[in-house]
Amino acid sequence: MHNDRRQFDAEDDRVMASLGKFASSAYQALVRIEDLKSQVAEREKAEAELRELTDGLEEQVRARTAELQRSEERLRLAQQVARIGTFEWNIQTGVNTWTPELEEMYGLPPGGFGGTQTAFENLVHPDDRAGVIELNNWALKTGKPTKGEWRVVWPDGSVHWIAGRWQVFMNESGGPSRMIGVNIEITDRKRAEEALLGMSRKLIEAHEQERTRRKRPSRRRCPTTRASLDRTPSSPTGCP
Repeated sequence: MHNDRRQFDAEDDRVMASLGKFASSAYQALVRIEDLKSQVAEREKAEAELRELTDGLEEQVRARTAELQRSEERLRLAQQVARIGTFEWNIQTGVNTWTPELEEMYGLPPGGFGGTQTAFENLVHPDDRAGVIELNNWALKTGKPTKGEWRVVWPDGSVHWIAGRWQVFMNESGGPSRMIGVNIEITDRKRAEEALLGMSRKLIEAHEQERTRRKRPSRRRCPTTRASLDRTPSSPTGCP
């Protein structure tokens, strides 16, 4: 009887111990589940905030892109009206990129430029080419803003005037990296200057001719009539 009681108590202790372990494991599992739920909730919240932030950034990027496109369109229109063309020469790769407006100034169709510095130099008038190359070499060496004027020969043989301003930007090691600049078509201005210079030369020549004429001695011939012979030398109408 006592043995059965002890066996029952021992069995009861084992059951209670097992229940205790089970309860402890269950509690720990619930804690982990709640922790996972909290982590999932925080992650979902973070993902929602990230989506909201991403949507906002995408909207800002779209708005900025649209504004940039409008700015580029306004710049392109201003360049067309002012007859200004721009270029960028990547000195490292050798690629020289021109805008359509610049190609038009050199008598080329859109996309007709060769894309190299040599292609540009070949478009310059032979009498001006050496000077342009010298200016570019100076800009490559100093990195300072540079300007100049030169003639270009169009494919149809006509000659046009270009004014340019450009600058070379250096890399971290101090070597030339890229050149950026603008060209302006000034043919009309040059023609007006030549016409004005021609008029000035003609006026100077006319003035010199008039001065020369006034310096020549008078060669008027005295009248041979009887009346003129009777006049005294002091007569207003007498010949000297």
